[in-house]
Amino acid sequence: MQLALSQRLKIPSQSRDRRRHSSDRRTSMATGPSAAKTCIVGLGDPIVDVLVRVSSQSLDQLGLQRGGSVSLHKQQIKELLEQVADDGHRTNVHGGSAANVLKGLGNLVLQQRSARFMGMVGLDDAGRQFHDHFKQQHVDPLLLTSTMGKATATCLCLLTPDGERTMRTHLGASSELDKAEQLPEGWTNNCRLLHCEGYCLYKPELTRGAMQVAKAAGAEVCLDTASFEVVRNCWQTLLNLLEEGLVDLLLCNEDEAIAVAEMAGVTCQDNELESMEAAQRFLLKHCKVCVVSRGSKPCLVRSSSGQILMCATPEVDVVDTVGAGDCFAAGFLYAYLRGANLQACAACGCILGSEAVSTSGAELSPVQWQNMRHTIAKQLTEHAS
Repeated sequence: MQLALSQRLKIPSQSRDRRRHSSDRRTSMATGPSAAKTCIVGLGDPIVDVLVRVSSQSLDQLGLQRGGSVSLHKQQIKELLEQVADDGHRTNVHGGSAANVLKGLGNLVLQQRSARFMGMVGLDDAGRQFHDHFKQQHVDPLLLTSTMGKATATCLCLLTPDGERTMRTHLGASSELDKAEQLPEGWTNNCRLLHCEGYCLYKPELTRGAMQVAKAAGAEVCLDTASFEVVRNCWQTLLNLLEEGLVDLLLCNEDEAIAVAEMAGVTCQDNELESMEAAQRFLLKHCKVCVVSRGSKPCLVRSSSGQILMCATPEVDVVDTVGAGDCFAAGFLYAYLRGANLQACAACGCILGSEAVSTSGAELSPVQWQNMRHTIAKQLTEHAS
């Protein structure tokens, strides 16, 4: 199987030349520090992650499918917390999928107003802390505040010994943001790319409207599918956005790619890798680039122009996988916006994603970020030479 796959990945020299010329054109259009459009904007739910370590047996007893993410009522979250309270120590961190991606980009760029995040928080301590936290992470917080007295969103992250996370979320104040007309005025100024987390698919009017405004302003749009449960629950919304040509880049993990294959009816029986590749081919009918991150296994990258590549992930000791996919997205998009070729983008994503799984809760230290900036800059230099 490995031999067959490597053979499929061989690309004629003429194709490589075409890609090199295409990459050169993208580099000349890239948004470096002096370019006119230098900003990436994130849209999603700012969420306080409550990290609780549980045994695999406890997760099975609760009847939860490992790795998923589902929205619950506040009381359901409270009851679930009571059931797992004895398993491990609780830790609260500032999270949210798109929020994590933008914090990653902010720490890589270290340039004022290069990263902005849009979302809604409550008029509470958690909401006020998010404002300060984003600024500390070099992100411009374009945060709206609940007008209905709802609390800032909370996510219960159940972490099993293998590092996998299973999430149950109460959206609270975030549920009020459901229309593009509510978004801050001028949010597309200097915007090169809008990044939407998959949970936005539960708010189709907001997501479609934001994507349309971004595209009208000349920005690209990236969508991360977030969870296999999101793909299944929001399939028609996802399909509509793709068919309208509103998504340029689509990021997913292997479970989400398999869910796409299932929903699209292109699953390959008893062969997960081929199912993922079939999902990519289906998605690329509507978008330019599709990336499948696969944990410790090489990620899969395909483009509508015919590029196919894989990138290995550095070996690390896994602490937990909270935010790993978000860090992968941050690394990939950072390189992409600098005009790097897709191989370099994938390498940067794998480097940052691997660093995230070695840290609890997707919060890298200043020293780690300094090391990541050096490592990724070196990677981009090597791929450019």
